[in-house]
Amino acid sequence: MSHKESPIMEVEFQGQIVDVAHLFGFTVASFRAARTKHGWRTPVGADAEGYPDLTMYKGNRKVAIEVKSEKGKTTQRQEFWLSILREAGFETYVLRPNQFDEMAEILRGEARVK
Repeated sequence: MSHKESPIMEVEFQGQIVDVAHLFGFTVASFRAARTKHGWRTPVGADAEGYPDLTMYKGNRKVAIEVKSEKGKTTQRQEFWLSILREAGFETYVLRPNQFDEMAEILRGEARVK
């Protein structure tokens, strides 16, 4: 009987990104979703719907990351926020669990994968 690895969940990958970011000296901001009677929701106010999962800072680097499952797609609001933050000087990325190595290179400062 062969053992097939389970795919990593989006939330687990987000945790890995935070761990790697901390290893490389970033300060990270994220907002936790909460389970409601209508499913998982992230409480946001004003115009924040679609704000990236992670924003991080280290020296003069500003990074915004939207974390997606392997097949997940960004919403129009997520693309809107990534565009605004890019204009504000952020490096912006949409990352998936199969991109662990690329993510580490990005945070190490060795890659600029869009």
